[in-house]
Amino acid sequence: MCKILKNRKMRLRLRKYSKTIPGCFVIVFLLYLFYVNNLSNVSEYKPKNRIKNLTLSRQDTNRKEHLDKLLEHRKFGIWKLNKTISHSASGCGQVLFAVLLARKESWSKVDKNRSAFVFSAYLVNRQKIVVIGIKAMNIKPYYCQIWYQNQTQQKMEMKIKQAEIITVPEGHGLRYTPVLFQCLLSKSTGHEFPTHVSMVQEKCRKPEHLLELHIVNTEYDQHRDTHRMFTVCLTPLNFRYNRDYEIIEWIELNRILGAEQFIVYNYSSGSDVQNVLEYYSKQGIIKVVPWNLPVKVDTLPRSNNKPELHYFGQVAALHDCLYRNKGISEFIVNLDLDEFIIPHDNKTKSWSDIIQQVKQNFNAYLFRNTFFKKEWDNSDIDIQNKSLVDKLQLVTLQKLQHEKKLFAPRSRSKYIAKTANVSHLMIHEVPDVNTKVVPPELAFLHHYRDWGTKNDSPRSRVLDNTVPNKFGNTLVKNVLKVRSDIEKMP
Repeated sequence: MCKILKNRKMRLRLRKYSKTIPGCFVIVFLLYLFYVNNLSNVSEYKPKNRIKNLTLSRQDTNRKEHLDKLLEHRKFGIWKLNKTISHSASGCGQVLFAVLLARKESWSKVDKNRSAFVFSAYLVNRQKIVVIGIKAMNIKPYYCQIWYQNQTQQKMEMKIKQAEIITVPEGHGLRYTPVLFQCLLSKSTGHEFPTHVSMVQEKCRKPEHLLELHIVNTEYDQHRDTHRMFTVCLTPLNFRYNRDYEIIEWIELNRILGAEQFIVYNYSSGSDVQNVLEYYSKQGIIKVVPWNLPVKVDTLPRSNNKPELHYFGQVAALHDCLYRNKGISEFIVNLDLDEFIIPHDNKTKSWSDIIQQVKQNFNAYLFRNTFFKKEWDNSDIDIQNKSLVDKLQLVTLQKLQHEKKLFAPRSRSKYIAKTANVSHLMIHEVPDVNTKVVPPELAFLHHYRDWGTKNDSPRSRVLDNTVPNKFGNTLVKNVLKVRSDIEKMP
């Protein structure tokens, strides 16, 4: 009897524990998975390196979000960071790969004293880095902190090179002048390649910015679909520029002449022009680059505050446009909104025709300037479709008289430059390359401007119907279509 009771108690205990055993087993299994996962992380990231080489701040709870933003791939070729990289090594101990400093195209200061600012950086033929910037006069040296991605060890490494400073003589005596910071690279070994650069005044100074490197190959391949022949670089829009009729005419006439894309640097513009920029951007005809200059610039109306940089950093924008288009566009064309390079020979109707007519290979083609004065009365001149032309405000079809004077080469000239063989530019010429001054009977620069000289002698004027005769009908038709399309935009 006692034996039966004992066996009965045993069965009750087993029945009781059998309910708790599966729960315990699940807990033990989860603890095991947690342990294995932590063990693999320790193996991957190597705790010794964590102590020796400081990494991104542990307090940065948004690190993944910022890293994801950094990984966005630009159309014209830029290295992608591996998302598994979370540690950085540096030749300067405490200097970190500062992900939080990485921004999309934007002006950034080099140091807290604001001695220099940088905008963009280009890795040229994997041999040198060129950084577009502005710098206070007589301040040097500067160094490139070049960041490499080591794919094998999944970390960032930094090397330091002293920068050669190429100063463009367009500073006009103001505080800042446009510069190129250039750093030559050592031959790459192993699986590392540069992805970013920081400019500093001292080798191991903590950087104030982190620039992504745009990949540039200078060789132009005309057979690739993504490449083009002519890209126009526009002086930065400024003073809340809002003459939509003017920029439409400028884009459409230049497209007729051969322009395939426009790089528009936008410091400030009004709502009407922003609608135009949006329209052309959606078609891929223009690329708008925000130009948020961090220094004092010209104001309208004029003030007593002296600008710190000449004409909205025009030369810096020009160099960014040059390097942005190396290997992509065979030529860049430097123009303002009131300028057009017009072919005058009977056999030429485009920029390609002009270059073919020259029959020699040059790195730059220079076009002499003459002014079509907008204030001159044209009431006695026969203008085709005058009422429509006036309604559309097409200055190239309204103003048909220019000065007899043609400016000398390199005085108010503009140019077409071959991107592969040019390393730096000026506003009115391309220095240090073989340049062809195009004969005015072949082509010259039409410059439409109001000088307030209504009383000029008629004998100083030349009637010129080249634009209406060659391009008038096509220009009117194209402008009408663009205006209609923009009016339909939501």
